[in-house]
Amino acid sequence: MARKEHTIFLAFDVPAAVEENYVFGVWRLFAQSVYLTRKKLAPLKIATRHYAALAVLASSNHSATQSTLVQVMGLSPNVVLAMVDYLDGLGYTKRVQNPRNRRENIVLLSKKGRTAYDQAIVLLREVEQELLAPLTGEQCQQCVEIVKKLGSSAPPTRDLAIDF
Repeated sequence: MARKEHTIFLAFDVPAAVEENYVFGVWRLFAQSVYLTRKKLAPLKIATRHYAALAVLASSNHSATQSTLVQVMGLSPNVVLAMVDYLDGLGYTKRVQNPRNRRENIVLLSKKGRTAYDQAIVLLREVEQELLAPLTGEQCQQCVEIVKKLGSSAPPTRDLAIDF
């Protein structure tokens, strides 16, 4: 059986030696998941990092300080500030001054933000199903367990250059 020499991926040729590299395979799956996630979340006008901020707020009684978002999300203050500005502009969050510390803002998740968060959960489950479609049920469980284990053993990374 003839072996293919190159694969077209993301508009460039990939030599067979590169395609066989495990790290490239992980990168390709990552790129596909980013693409699908962006596509699915587009109607909500958010990226994955915005979804993550909404999730932090939803799991924190619908509010958190900006410094808490910085700490929990592992992002720099200027990135969180821009993200909250964006979410405020969409009406998903509202920023108010902390009555206990006037130098600090509290970010509140609005009703519109809770609705967007709930919709995003459904959309991201669709992405999961699409990515895992080639696998059997047992393989899906194994894959999810392996990815969680690998993800939890990786060191934290601040401010990745990729727009999640």
